[in-house]
Formats: sequence, C-alpha cells, structure tokens
Amino acid sequence: MRSMRKIVSRLHAGLSALTLVAVIAQFYLAGVGAFGAASYQAHRITGDLIALASLLLLLLALAGWVGRARVALSAVLVGLMVLQMALPNVSLRWVAAAHVLNALAILGVVAQLFRASAMSGRRGDRTPVVAEPIEARGR
Repeated sequence: MRSMRKIVSRLHAGLSALTLVAVIAQFYLAGVGAFGAASYQAHRITGDLIALASLLLLLLALAGWVGRARVALSAVLVGLMVLQMALPNVSLRWVAAAHVLNALAILGVVAQLFRASAMSGRRGDRTPVVAEPIEARGR
C-alpha cells in the first residue's frame, strides 16, 4: 500500500510539472493569437488539456492522499480552471477580461503545487527521529 502511494505521489508530481510548463506555454499561445501570428486554436486545445490535467491532479491527490496541501491546491486549481473556461463566454467584456487575471492565479497555484510536490519528494518516506526529553536523559 505504501509503494502505491509513492507511485501516485510521483505521478502527481510529474503531472504538476507538465501542467506548469503547459500553463507557461499558454501565455505564449495567447500572444500568438493576439498578435495574429496564428489562430487561438492551439491556445484553446492546450487550455482543454490543462483542464483535464487539473482534474487528473485532483483525482490522483485524493486517491493517493498526497498530503493536505497538495490536495487543497489541486482542488483550487480545478475551481480556477472551471472559472477560466467560463470567463470567455461572459457577455460583459470587462468581466470576460478577467480571463487574463485568472490565468495568473492559475500560474501561481500550479507553481505552488509543483513546489509542494518537489518538497514532498525531497522529504521522502523517512521516519522522523524523536529525541527523548532532556529531563529523561539523567534518569
């Protein structure tokens, strides 16, 4: 059971790294569309893949219980992705423009998720050493 958790944790960490790269690429792909170098199609497809990855991250986090912080960040990411996909369809343009600000929030959450995953890998499964109380040493 412990090895299965370790595998799930590593899958979660790897997927968080890929998701971080994809989110960074999204900013470039949005610029490609905005400056007319190509259509927004690559941006849309990558966004759909990031949404799928965020859902998989949450499922992995829950299945392997990779720690409270990683589960919470994965859940927040899913919520932000739902909002991100809804914003371009809002008829009020000034509200729809929050798509860009929400993208920054997504970047921040994914970066924190990646960091939490990396730190989790460093700690490993080492059992903490518990020192005996000072008072007990002299007895």
